[in-house]
Amino acid sequence: MSLATVNIEAMDGRPSVVEVRQGPVGPTGPPTGNLPRGQISIQGNTTATDIITAGAFVAAGITGTLDTLTDIDFTSLTAGKFGLKYNGTETKTFWVFGSYDCSDGNNQTLAIRMAKNGTAIPETECRAFTSSGGAEAKLVSTWMLELATGDEVSLLVANISSTADVIIRRGRLVINCIP
Repeated sequence: MSLATVNIEAMDGRPSVVEVRQGPVGPTGPPTGNLPRGQISIQGNTTATDIITAGAFVAAGITGTLDTLTDIDFTSLTAGKFGLKYNGTETKTFWVFGSYDCSDGNNQTLAIRMAKNGTAIPETECRAFTSSGGAEAKLVSTWMLELATGDEVSLLVANISSTADVIIRRGRLVINCIP
């Protein structure tokens, strides 16, 4: 640390002495540079997700396309999982957003949940009704998760009403590090 003495004349003409001490040198405030982040999407899908049991959450049966222009420390999951794997070296907290636009026939209640390392997170569940005419259910979920190296986040889907298969027409999953 360094010390400086500054002589200041007050408005009334009396002299004043002020000491200014410099603190430790180094970065302060939020981290700089690009923090870990990743996003995947799928558009125009026609592959049906096989629903065997009503109300059971299953892997999507599809994979997303990784946005390589914005990706830092994430890779897209494969083998029918719609999700991302964290490859960073530090455990961090992330904000996660996921959504599916699904159809399955008429008058069905569909749902999504986020999963961490294959385990569904009940608090992230969102439900929507397809009504008639083949309308799509718009399902959206958001949550904060702590991720360590190798952790995976995926979106699961369920048909709450029946065993009718679900078609995920569009999907997106976005994961951003919270500084």
